Amino acid sequence: MINSLKPQTIDRILEVTGGWNDLCQMLFASASSSTMVSKSLQELSASLTVEDVVTRFGVPAEYINTFQTVAELDGETPEMVLSLLDDQPAASSVVRFGLLMGILTITAADPNSGSAQIISMNSIAKVMLTLKL
Repeated sequence: MINSLKPQTIDRILEVTGGWNDLCQMLFASASSSTMVSKSLQELSASLTVEDVVTRFGVPAEYINTFQTVAELDGETPEMVLSLLDDQPAASSVVRFGLLMGILTITAADPNSGSAQIISMNSIAKVMLTLKL
């Protein structure tokens, strides 16, 4: 079935689910056609809440505010993120937890940026963490 999906639909699936994970599996398990995948994708996208971050990613409640700050710093260097989180309790623990759980990734930066690495947040976690309820 995935071969019959339009590239835009696949891009949207990756954006909404954050990649090939349990959310993505639920999306495909509930659909038998590309039309049903699109419908399920819309429903899933509309149903996401901050509480889902806690249950789907196992984020401790005391880390939520720090992760919300990190979401705003997406694409910055690890040094910059940690320095801006300096006033928040357990900032380095939050970053390590995020890296371990796949909420955050460290990737090579653009060679022209002058930095070796940047921190990026999983797209679904970023969406859920930045929701204003």
